[in-house]
Amino acid sequence: MLWSLAWGIADLSAQPAKNFLRDLHDYRAEVSAEQWSQAIAGLDTAIRTNPLSAHYKAERARLLEWRSWNGDIDSKRSLRWRAAAVAEFRRAIASRPTWGIAWAELAQCAALLDGLTAEVRAALERSVELAPWDRAVQRKILWIGLLTFNELDEKSRATVRGVARNILRLNQDVRLLEALSAQYGWDAELRVAKQALTLERRNLKTRRLGNVDHGADIDQEPEVDRRPAANHRPGQ
Repeated sequence: MLWSLAWGIADLSAQPAKNFLRDLHDYRAEVSAEQWSQAIAGLDTAIRTNPLSAHYKAERARLLEWRSWNGDIDSKRSLRWRAAAVAEFRRAIASRPTWGIAWAELAQCAALLDGLTAEVRAALERSVELAPWDRAVQRKILWIGLLTFNELDEKSRATVRGVARNILRLNQDVRLLEALSAQYGWDAELRVAKQALTLERRNLKTRRLGNVDHGADIDQEPEVDRRPAANHRPGQ
C-alpha cells in the first residue's frame, strides 16, 4: 500500500518532465528554461520518492542533455550539463541494466563529451545486443556509428553494419540511413549492404521454391520484433 502511494506521488511529480519532453519531441510548443527547472525539480522529487525507477533517472538525463544543447555546445557550461547527463544515464542503467535505449543514449551522450572511449564502445555494443530491433536504438547507433565509422575498431564497425542491414530488412528509416550515409561518406558501405540484402532475399526465394518442390510448409514466417520506438532525435 505504501509503495503504491509512493509510486503515485513519484509519477505525479514527474508529470512536468513528461510534458516538457513531449513538447520537445513533438515540436508542439516552445520550451523555456523555467519549464526545464520545473521539470528537473519534479524529477528530483520522483527519484527521491521512488529511487528504484530507472525511468525517472533516464528522463532527468535527457533533460540535462537538452540543456547542454542550448547555446555554445562546446562551452564549459554545456560540457558540464553533458557530463551530468552522462552520470545520470549511468544511474539509470545501474537501476535497469537490460534497458537497450538507455545504453544507446549513454553511448551518444558520452561520445559527444569525450569521444570514442572504451565506455562508448561498450555501450554501443550493449545497446544493440539488448535491443537490435528497437528503432530508437537503431537511429542513435546509426548516427554515432556513421559519424565515427573510420575511428571504430572492426567489431564496432560490424555492429554498425548489422544495424544498417536490419534497417534495410525492415524497410524502416531507410531514408535516414541514406541521408546519413551521404552526409558522412558511407555510400560505398551502404551499396554493399543493399547488395548483400538483395542476395540474401534471392537465396531465401530459391530455398522457398526448393521447399515447395519437396512439399514443405513455407507459410510460417519468422517472427520479427517490430515494436514502435519513441522519436529521439540525435543529440537528445
